[in-house]
Amino acid sequence: MVSAIQRSPDCGSPFRPYAGFGVGVYQYAYRDQHVNVTTGGVHGVFGLDVMAQERLAFTGEVGIHAINGPRRDPVFSVVLWSLRATVGARIVF
Repeated sequence: MVSAIQRSPDCGSPFRPYAGFGVGVYQYAYRDQHVNVTTGGVHGVFGLDVMAQERLAFTGEVGIHAINGPRRDPVFSVVLWSLRATVGARIVF
């Protein structure tokens, strides 16, 4: 996946929201059929960095993905929707 993200300007607050969008390549693996199907999709992300120090931030992010379906049994779908939530830490070197 590749994303373009816009961060809010640094205004002295420890809270720094951001939002973005991007494109990705997704792969469906059918183990029983020994087939892999690769498709494309788009996604949007919304997040918040909480700055603990100048180089350390705790982050939370929510993303939604619209993925082209494999159009193959047993998942014959045009678009699959996926919701993702992430919590982590970011260290800047």
